[in-house]
Amino acid sequence: MPGPASVQGAALPHEPRAAASLPRRAAALALDLLMIGTLAWLLDSAATRAGWPQPTEAARWHLRSLATLTLPAWLYFTLGEALPGSASLGKRALGLRVVDTYGGRLPAARAALRSLFKLGPVLVAQVALAYPTPVTTLGTAPMPRLLFAAYATGGLYVATAMMSLKKQSVHDWATSSCVVASPVRTA
Repeated sequence: MPGPASVQGAALPHEPRAAASLPRRAAALALDLLMIGTLAWLLDSAATRAGWPQPTEAARWHLRSLATLTLPAWLYFTLGEALPGSASLGKRALGLRVVDTYGGRLPAARAALRSLFKLGPVLVAQVALAYPTPVTTLGTAPMPRLLFAAYATGGLYVATAMMSLKKQSVHDWATSSCVVASPVRTA
């Protein structure tokens, strides 16, 4: 008689799973970025139609980019990884999910923190592109020095995942989580 773990390929929450490969995680991220980019474009277009013009001052440009890009991206990843299924739409499409150290679902607070850490390089880039003058008003502006920090931070995230046995990046280490290759469960 088969044990409970072998019924229809289901796994117990504590059963170890294989870490997701980096190419598969990258493909899931590409799908997620496509969805987030579309959402950000729609929100930015709606903001313009509602009378919120493209700002020329750094603080207002930064607030608009936070409202139309960063906050929606943070909510997208947080809700996707905290709700049943433990995966964003891109991860779901590729059979990946985010789990805690024991293979269980991430609590909402840790999913929110994981998303914040994941968006760290994006936040640094937004600050770099906004100050002292938004890059949109400069035309062909020289690359701000802080933008180099955003690229370096993104590189650190990738290097960490490449060198880790479980393919964990900075946001995974900070929240004791891991992305695993596993069918998404909704219960």
